[in-house]
Order: sequence, then C-alpha cells, then structure tokens
Amino acid sequence: MALENEQLILVDKLNKVELSGFARLNEYLVKNGEGEQILRIEERSKGLSTRLLSSVRRSFEMVVFQGNREYIRLQKPFRLTNHKLDIHDDYGLLGSIEKSFIENRYIVRDKDQEPCFELSSSIVWARSFNIENMSREEVGVIEKKWPDNIKRLVKSDNFFGMKIDRELSVENKKILLGAIILIDFIHFN
Repeated sequence: MALENEQLILVDKLNKVELSGFARLNEYLVKNGEGEQILRIEERSKGLSTRLLSSVRRSFEMVVFQGNREYIRLQKPFRLTNHKLDIHDDYGLLGSIEKSFIENRYIVRDKDQEPCFELSSSIVWARSFNIENMSREEVGVIEKKWPDNIKRLVKSDNFFGMKIDRELSVENKKILLGAIILIDFIHFN
C-alpha cells in the first residue's frame, strides 16, 4: 500500500516558467518518511488563460499515480469562495475537503459527506495545519516547508510534510493527501 506510512512528504515540482511568475500545470511527487517516491501527482486541467485569470477560484483535475496506475483523482470545481476538493478512487467518491469562508479552517468529509476531520491554522500565518478528528483529538499535522527565495532559485522545489496517526484508514489518508493539495493551491500557488 502506498499510504501505509505515518509520514508523507509532498514535493511541489517547480520549474523555470513558474519562477518567472507564469502559471503552469501543477506536478508533485509524494515520498514516504524514508524519502522513497511512492506516488506522482499530475494536473490535467486545460486552458492557460483560465489558470492566469481565475487564480485559486479556477477548477482543476489532478490524477495521483502509483507507478503507472491511477490511484486517486482530485477534482476542484470553480468557486468564488468556500473552495472544495472531491477525492475519487475506482469505486467512486472517497470524500471531500471544504475551506471555510474567512478562517484558515477546512472540514474533511467522508464518502457519506459526514465530517471526519477538521484542519485549522492561524489566520495570519498559514504554514502549519493541525488535523483533529471530530472528538477534537489531534491525529496529525500538515506543515509547509520552503526554502528562502535565494535557495528557491537554485533548488526549485517546495515541500509539505504530513505526520498522521498510523492507525488512520488508507481511505482517510487518501482524503488527507487531497487536503495538502487544496491547501497548497489556495495558500501557496
């Protein structure tokens, strides 16, 4: 299983086009705690003008691959506010993540659209998100780590780390992987 680990590292593969300020299709690598690549994520959206003009409101679709096989699919509809991401696998909807209107708070829902996790961060400095179950017990954390601007010009990758309870189901880990993508898209793209 690709998501059996309690620590995941998401590497945002930047390129020279993005460093110049132009939008590009997102591409990520997912590594386990030992640094081994376990998944690859590719954006499949269309239209450069949509990416440039709609910014974080735009819709997108991303495919998560394990080897050459589609593992999960992430779909974000166009929204002016309250951004939402749906996560699908071969069997249908796994769950969704929705951002609250003002706060840096996200509600994670399972396939039945029942709330199962809440992610929250400081409204001022959103680089670390605590993951709590609905009993308010912390089950993990998502943290953005990026090099300063000078290092970024030399090494053009951004990183997210996610530490989660090993006992969470693979389905929940897939949904939380989608949460990292939505957080990156809204706060750091």
